[in-house]
Order: sequence, then C-alpha cells, then structure tokens
Amino acid sequence: MTTEKKFIWIDSEELLEKNLSEIKDTKYLAIDLEADNQHLFEEQVCLVQISTDKFNFLIDTLAFKNLSLLQPIFENEKIPKIFHDLEFDLKSMTKEFNSSFKNLFDTKMAAELGGEEKCSLSALLEKHLQLTLEKEYQQANWTMRPLSEKMLQYSINDSCHLNKLKEILTKQLIDLNRHHWFEEECSIRENYRYIESVHPEYIKIKASIKLKDKQLNLLKHLCEIRSKIAKENNVSRFQILSNKVILEICNTFPNSFSMNYLHKIVKPNYQEELFNGLLDSYRAVANEEGIIHPLKKAKSKEFVNSNIDKIKKWRTALSEKMKIPGVYLWPTESIDLIAENPAIISEGIEKIPYVRNWQIQEIGDDFIRKLKPKLKQPNP
Repeated sequence: MTTEKKFIWIDSEELLEKNLSEIKDTKYLAIDLEADNQHLFEEQVCLVQISTDKFNFLIDTLAFKNLSLLQPIFENEKIPKIFHDLEFDLKSMTKEFNSSFKNLFDTKMAAELGGEEKCSLSALLEKHLQLTLEKEYQQANWTMRPLSEKMLQYSINDSCHLNKLKEILTKQLIDLNRHHWFEEECSIRENYRYIESVHPEYIKIKASIKLKDKQLNLLKHLCEIRSKIAKENNVSRFQILSNKVILEICNTFPNSFSMNYLHKIVKPNYQEELFNGLLDSYRAVANEEGIIHPLKKAKSKEFVNSNIDKIKKWRTALSEKMKIPGVYLWPTESIDLIAENPAIISEGIEKIPYVRNWQIQEIGDDFIRKLKPKLKQPNP
C-alpha cells in the first residue's frame, strides 16, 4: 500500500513562478503526465506531475498556454529528468508545449535493457520497492475539475518513486555492463521533436492497408464524417464510432452493414448525422475510382524479402539469448536499407543510418560474421 503524499498544486503562471526556485533547486526531476485522448476531440495534456528531492508538484496544464518558465530547467544538463515510458511523454510534451529535455532517464527502457521480465511501472515498483499502485484511474477523465483527492494521489504516485527506481535500475545496468548502451539510447532521444503526420486520419488506421478495392474509399468517407461530428461536439472520435466498427463496415462493403447493430452502439444524439453520412458515403463510393493506399509498397524483390527475414531471425535469436527486446539490438529502420543493398555492410556498419555506437561495439562483429555471407545481393 502507498501512503498519502503531500503536494503543491499549481494552476497559474503566478504560482508557477512562485515555486520555480524550489523546482530548480533539486538533484533530479521525476516527471509524469496525465493526458486525455478519450474524452476530447484533440488529445490534451491535463496534468504534469513533477517530483524533486524535496517536493511534489502537480501542474494543472489546462490552465497554461505554455510551460516556457520550466524550459530552462528541462534543458539543464546537470539535472536528470526521470520518466517512465519516455516516448509517450516526449511526444505529448513536445507536441503541446514544444518542450525539449536534456539528461534523460527512462525507467522503462532501463528495465528492458536490464533484462526485467515485467517492465510496467506498477510491476517494477511492486518488485523492487514492494509498493502497489492503484490502477482504477488509468482511463479516468483527467479534463474534469476539480480532480478528486484519490486522483491527485494516484497521479503523484506515478512520479514520486521514480528516483528510487532509477538508482536500482542504474546499478543493474552497471553490473551487466550495459549502462553505456542505455546512456546512448537516452542521448538520442534528447533530439526528439514532434512532427505532424502528413497522412490523413484514415491512413493512420493500421488495418486500412488490408482493405480492397473501394473499401478504402468508404473508410476515407467514414473517417471524415466521424471527425466532423466529433469536432462539432468536442468529443473523442472513438465516442462516435470505434476504429474496429468502422473497419467492420468497410470490410462488409459492397454489402450493407447491419443498421440494427449500429443503433445499439451509437449514442442517440449522434445517430441521425452519422447514419445519413453513412448512406451518402455508400452513394459517393459507387461513383468513385478506387483509392490506392499510399503506404502500400510495391512488391519487394524476392532477395529483399529473404534478406529481411534473415536479419530479423538473427535479431530474434539474439534477443532471446540476451533477454532484451529486439528493437534495441538492431534498429528496425536500418533493416530495409541493408536488405535492399547488402553491399553497404562492406563500407562499414558504422556508416549505416540509425545503428548505434554501442551496437557496433557489442554485436557488430556477430552481425557481420553471421549475416554478411548469407545476405543475397541484387542481380547486376
């Protein structure tokens, strides 16, 4: 069980400025956030939790247009910024507040590189600190105000234990001689900046690439209708219609979908506009040329697929042996490049994009010895 933690609530520039010296005067910043993508049309950071070596702060980001007062602290290289699952928080903070960070530490990544079997924050705290975290507020509506005392305590518990976890996981990495791997991975993530996807909403649905003929046309129309209704009502798109149901409708096309089923799952106040839009979409698609999915690759040459398969099998075997996720052992972004042109290995693997220095030092020789002779070259 966890005991109640004291915290300082900040919901104005004046309060933030008043507490800035206490936030700045610390050996570390442990940071977490609560974001909402379930209740609003646009995802929004609703709360930022910051724990220092003396205080816990809850910053009500719904009351702020920016966090520029904190930026010099975020970029202070002398203060470690500790997160759990850094990539999600970085994406949210850079997208909404254009924040950037120096001296990062990700406890999830440290656990994965350290060979932990379970890497969720709750599992790590239970194992190493004998703490059990409440889970009931993971899907809560963090846009509502005031937040209940239980929600406030839930939120601060996600940041206030991170430094103790950092100390434990750092020792593990040092004992395994993997700490320099971890430092390079964190350093790379300091360069992260959010870039808005150029693809429309319907292309962002992963299973869209499997749709055939005019099914993709229908998906495009339905996503546009869903977004229009969601934006008008400032609710999440999924409150109008889930991706799963939209894909079921499209996979059924050209046959019509069960309207009785839709009547059961769509909220009454959205039904008329959505059902009219669905009927209009069926009519429009009938007169359109089929869309080709922009992410559907041209059929790869046989040797490329063979090479990709060999590299991935090598990475999987190494992952099982070292007990860490394969994505850390060899960057997925480089696999297609090598598969299409294996000759770049001879030019030096240090020249291959995305490959880390620690990967070259630790497993580069194994990569060259086991894969270079097996990878097929393109026909002249």
